[in-house]
Amino acid sequence: MSIIAWFQFHSSLLLTIFFGFISFVILLYYFLLYAHFAFRKTKRVNNPFSEPVSIVISAKNEAHHLIKTLPLFLQQDYHQYEVVVVNDNSTDETVDVIRDFMTQYSHLKLVNLISSVTNIQGKKFPLSIGIKSASYDLLLLTDADAIPSSKQWLQKMARHFKGKTEVVLGYSTFEKRSGFLNRLIHFDTMQTAMQYFSYALVGIPYMGNGKNLAYTKPLFMQKKGFASLNHLRYADDDLFVAKIANRQNCAIEYDKDAHTFSHSRQRLRDWIRLKRRYSVSFKQYKSKHKFLLNIYEFGRICSWNGADLHIVEDAGIESQGYEAQGVNIDKKIVYCRDIDLSHAPVVTEDVDFDGEIWYVTDVQSPFGYLKITMERRVS
Repeated sequence: MSIIAWFQFHSSLLLTIFFGFISFVILLYYFLLYAHFAFRKTKRVNNPFSEPVSIVISAKNEAHHLIKTLPLFLQQDYHQYEVVVVNDNSTDETVDVIRDFMTQYSHLKLVNLISSVTNIQGKKFPLSIGIKSASYDLLLLTDADAIPSSKQWLQKMARHFKGKTEVVLGYSTFEKRSGFLNRLIHFDTMQTAMQYFSYALVGIPYMGNGKNLAYTKPLFMQKKGFASLNHLRYADDDLFVAKIANRQNCAIEYDKDAHTFSHSRQRLRDWIRLKRRYSVSFKQYKSKHKFLLNIYEFGRICSWNGADLHIVEDAGIESQGYEAQGVNIDKKIVYCRDIDLSHAPVVTEDVDFDGEIWYVTDVQSPFGYLKITMERRVS
């Protein structure tokens, strides 16, 4: 019997063994990794933490956000803290907004960058200046568009700075809105957080979210800040956490009062751009982190156990058009992979795609990916 004939004869058995092994790997991840987070009991803290903290925010043309978010940061229920806002060469009214609030809140500090003195991309340089300007050793970093879920946000995040803890990973998500895209983004954000929380609990911290992340100033200075990451556009949160966090010094905080929220992505294109940004950072992850994450993702795809949207780069989005009964019709076919069909749009549903309303005409799931066909009438 030839090798080809042998494989054909035993194909069912080989497939059974293969998918059985994949299922076993997925179960190992759930029981040995994610179970640490799923069944973790939150410890009660009887004595409130009271060490002074510096909240550091980088803002570039964020006047419209700061008007809403700064009061929430400045009115935290905490004994002693400051809010350091770094104006990163803004051309709008960012400075005026900050200075107006400074007349009302004495613990608000402005660091004004009025010229570009570096080729460092992203917010790493303004964050570094803000951190060096901070008065206190405990730092809580967030963004100008982030909204703390309560006045206890600072207290909840800071309470972990005891003993050897030098890094605290928080949870940040997006505002809830109606529609398929918002539900998908929420699921993806929750899954990502579940992963980095679980890895941190077993002593393998690999990323955090820059909209809700805390660490100490001495640790930042000891690790020479973002110096080794300055060649990258982003990396101020995920790669920096992988650089400074370890089994002994990292804690997590996911209490509902310690979340931050940002304005939700309204267009699918914006969310895809965000996911591609993370994929660029992923290439810089440590080998052990990439290995563990890739094995799990591969297992989920093979076992149809996934639920987050990935545009297939080789296929992506097809645009077509035709005429029906004298009416011009635009047609788009979006290819996605690794998605739970219970979260997919249904036929006849209206979806917001790239700021326009499209009518779903067909949903298929061939060969491990999702094919969504949408149409709209051209006015």
